[in-house]
Amino acid sequence: MSKSAFHSSSKNGISMHREREREKRLLIVLCKLQQKRLPEEAVGGILEMCMLVDTAAEIQELVETATDCSFLYWCRGMMPTCFSLLYSQTNEAHSLQYLVMAFQDGIKLLELGHAENDVINSYEEEMENAISNEVVTPLCRDIETDLRLHVHSAHLKGTVNINPTKTGVRDLSWFLQVQPLRLASKYIHIKSHVENYLNAAFYNHAAVSLHNWKTYGEMRQLAELKYGLELDNLHLPCQTLEQGVDVLEIMRNIHIFVASYTYNLNTQVFIERMTNASYRKHINTISVNHVANSIRTHGTGIISTTVNFTYQYLSHKFIAFSQFLFDDHIKSRLVKERRFFKETKGNERQEYPVARAQKLNLEIRKLGITESGQSYLDQFRQLIAEMGNALGFVRMVRLGGLSYCSATSGFVQEGKNISFELASKDLGMSPETIQAGKLLDTALETQNMSLDGTNYFNILVNVFSQELQSDGNVHLKDFFLVVPALMISAIEAMLQAKDKLFKRSRTSADSLFTDDGFVLGIAYLLKVLGQDKQFDSLHWFESARKHYRAEKARLEEGLDTDSNTSGLAGLQIWSQKLASISDADVQNMQLAVKRVASYLMELELTDYNLTGARIFFL
Repeated sequence: MSKSAFHSSSKNGISMHREREREKRLLIVLCKLQQKRLPEEAVGGILEMCMLVDTAAEIQELVETATDCSFLYWCRGMMPTCFSLLYSQTNEAHSLQYLVMAFQDGIKLLELGHAENDVINSYEEEMENAISNEVVTPLCRDIETDLRLHVHSAHLKGTVNINPTKTGVRDLSWFLQVQPLRLASKYIHIKSHVENYLNAAFYNHAAVSLHNWKTYGEMRQLAELKYGLELDNLHLPCQTLEQGVDVLEIMRNIHIFVASYTYNLNTQVFIERMTNASYRKHINTISVNHVANSIRTHGTGIISTTVNFTYQYLSHKFIAFSQFLFDDHIKSRLVKERRFFKETKGNERQEYPVARAQKLNLEIRKLGITESGQSYLDQFRQLIAEMGNALGFVRMVRLGGLSYCSATSGFVQEGKNISFELASKDLGMSPETIQAGKLLDTALETQNMSLDGTNYFNILVNVFSQELQSDGNVHLKDFFLVVPALMISAIEAMLQAKDKLFKRSRTSADSLFTDDGFVLGIAYLLKVLGQDKQFDSLHWFESARKHYRAEKARLEEGLDTDSNTSGLAGLQIWSQKLASISDADVQNMQLAVKRVASYLMELELTDYNLTGARIFFL
C-alpha cells in the first residue's frame, strides 16, 4: 500500500471512530433526558433523527454489503457465458465494467479466507482470459471482417452483399468507447488491443501478398474514419513482390549479366534470355524499382561504383573490339568498302547500297562459323550488344538513384537551405537533438549530391575517345563501314528470335522480342570513335528503305520492276504469267512479301531506337 493510501485510510478510521463516540454520547444524553420524563413526541423525534444520522454514517458499508457479489466466485464457470452474452448486446457495452467489478468481488472472499497470492493471481488470470476470448478477440475479428467487406464491396461494385435482416445491425464502436477495464493488478484497454491486432493483421497479410498493399491501406483509412482507430502505416514497398537481383551482385558479375539479359530502351527493363539449358516457366526481369530498392539498402554510393565497374568492363571489351577490326581478313574487306566510299563520295546524295552490306555479311560468313551457326560478324554484333547492355545498366542505376532520391526528399522544402543543426542550437535544444539535426543535414546534402545530374555517358565517352581516336588505332577508323552489315545481321537475328517466341515449343532457345543493347552500343561506339557524321553520310536507312520497298513492290506485282507492258498485249502477257504460276508459287510469294514487310518494320524500329540512343550522347 502506498503512503498516501495509508494516510487516507487512517484518517477515515479516525473520523469514523469520532463519529461513533459522538453517537454514544448522544444516546447517553437521551437516556438522561428520558429519565426526566420528557414528552414521548420529543423523544421519538430525537430517536428518529439519530437513526437517520446512523444510516448516513454507515451508508458506504450498507451499499458495499448490498452490492457484494463475492458469491460469484463459486459460479466462476459461468464467467465466459456472461461476457459472451454481454458482447452480443452492443448497446450494453457500458455495463462491461460493472460485470468485471462483480466478478472481481470474488477476490474479497479469497482475501477473507487468507488465500495465497498464486490463487488470487490465478483467478484474475481466469477473468482476463474470459474477457479476451469472449469480448476482445471476437471484437477484433468482427471489425476486421466489417472493414474487409466494406472495401471489397466497393472494389467489386456491390457483388459482396450484406443483408442486415440476416446478419443484424451491430454498432461495434460502443466497445471501443469503453474506459479501460480495471482488474486487481492491471488494466485492459479494448481499443488498444484492437489497434494492435489490426496493425499486425494488415502488416502480415500485406507482407505475404504485396500486391494487396493498396487494399489494406484503404482498410486502414476506413478504420480511422468509421471506428476512430489510430493504426500505423504498413511500411512496406508498394507493388513489389521482392527486391529482385541485388545491384551489387550484378556489378560483381557484370560480364554474366550483360550476356544473360536483353535491354529494352523504352521501358527501362532488362529481360532474361531463354535458353534450352535453363528453361523455366518464368523469366527474371530487372527494372528501375529493383535498382531503387537496392540503393535504399546500400546507399547512393553504389552509383559511382557501378560506373567504375562498367569502365573496367568496357576497357576489356574494347580490346576484343579492336582485335576484330585489326584482323587481316576483316581489315582487307573494310579497305574495299572505304575505297568504294571514296569513289562515290562526290555524288550529290551518297547512299550505301544494301547489296554491298549483304555481300560483306556473306564474305565474313565464309571465313567460318561456330558450332551454333554464328559467323564472326554475329559474334561481333553480340559483343557490341553486351557493351550496350552495360551502358543501359548504368542508365538504369542512375534513374533508380534519381527515383530513390526524389522519393526520400519529397517532404523537404525547396528553395530554402536550412541548417537543422544551427536551428537546434539557436532554440537551445538538447545535445542529442543537435546531433540528430547534424545527421539530417548530412543526409540532405548527400541527396543533393546524388541529384546533381551527372551525365555518366559523357564520362564513359571522354575516358575512351582520346585513346581510340589516336594514330595508334587507325584500324578503328573504318568501323562505320561495317555498321550496315551489322544492322542486317541484327535484323535477321531479331526476326528469327521473334519467330521462335511465337512458337509453342518450349525448347526454342534464344527467343526474345527486344535487344536494344545493340543500338545503344552502336550509338556509343560511333560517339567514342567520332564517326557520327561519317555514318550519317552513308544515308544507310534511306537506302535500305528504298531497297526493301522496291523488293516488296516487285513481289506484290509478281513481275520485274523493269516491265513496261501496257494495253491489250500487256493484259495477255499478264494472264499468261498468272496461268503459269502454281498455288505453291503464290504461297511462296505471299510469304516473301510478308518477310520483306517484317524486314521493313524491323528496320524502322532499329532506326527509331538508334536515333533515341544517339540522343544520350549529344
